[in-house]
Amino acid sequence: MRFPLEIHAEEHRDPVIRTLLAINEVEQSITFAGDIPEGARARLMKPSMDSLMGGAGQAVQEITRANHHTGLGLVVSCVGRRIVMKEEVEEELEQMEAALGERVQLTGFYSYGEIAPLRDRPQQCQLHNQTVVLTTIYEP
Repeated sequence: MRFPLEIHAEEHRDPVIRTLLAINEVEQSITFAGDIPEGARARLMKPSMDSLMGGAGQAVQEITRANHHTGLGLVVSCVGRRIVMKEEVEEELEQMEAALGERVQLTGFYSYGEIAPLRDRPQQCQLHNQTVVLTTIYEP
């Protein structure tokens, strides 16, 4: 889980992340959390705590600029992200909470992958691993 794969498939313009779940030495196979299309390119990644927390912080800032009403924030974070970030995941959540302010109540859970769109294509959802997804629902 500490070294996920970045997958570039021809049918998708943007890469997705896949977390290693199991290694079967007898069958000489690896099981990942999500599909890896045949012929896709894979890149071994090493996460940086600064970039992980920075990306989540940037997304929260974009949300707070767009809305100032009372709301609910649902945080879904990959368990693989928790394993990599250790106690720093708590700091990330505290930063989200501080940036959203008292108007937004946060709740959430850990998952084995998140289904979410990429920023530039909100109509196209994909399975992602080692990500955090924040959905905000506001009252008018």
